[in-house]
Amino acid sequence: MRECPLTESRVLVQRAILERIEQERRTAHPLETGGFLEGYRRGRDIEITGLTVASSHDRASPVSFERCSLHHQQHLLASWRRSSGLISLVGDWHSHPAGQGAPSWTDRRAWARLIRSMHGDGVALIATAQGVRIFFLTALVKHKMASELLPIEETEHDCVFARS
Repeated sequence: MRECPLTESRVLVQRAILERIEQERRTAHPLETGGFLEGYRRGRDIEITGLTVASSHDRASPVSFERCSLHHQQHLLASWRRSSGLISLVGDWHSHPAGQGAPSWTDRRAWARLIRSMHGDGVALIATAQGVRIFFLTALVKHKMASELLPIEETEHDCVFARS
């Protein structure tokens, strides 16, 4: 594994999470789908351990997804309680049925709100037919809130992403 400077953030994603997101993306196609990401924060590093998925109460179109169902919040609260506060909201994910998964203006605006609500760094994941794009979200740098991460290590169980 490549050594990362102490200030560089890494994101660990369990392969099962990536597989579930791909399954949800394919099932929802040609509509967008999405949910929240939950996990642990270890300094500036984040480990994604779970996610919420869309329900019939959420709103989806070919170009947008809006979480409306309370099940997303209820799932996160239950995980937080079971873990005695160790597992929390660390980001969100959604799909782009068409294109390469470039973040839209709407995505960036939603990420800014997400960072404010989490009071800290986070992760955004966009799933496309070509794969996933992962972005590290930080409130520290206003002009570059989202930095794309690339895989730096992969095992049969998980993937580590960081800036290349």
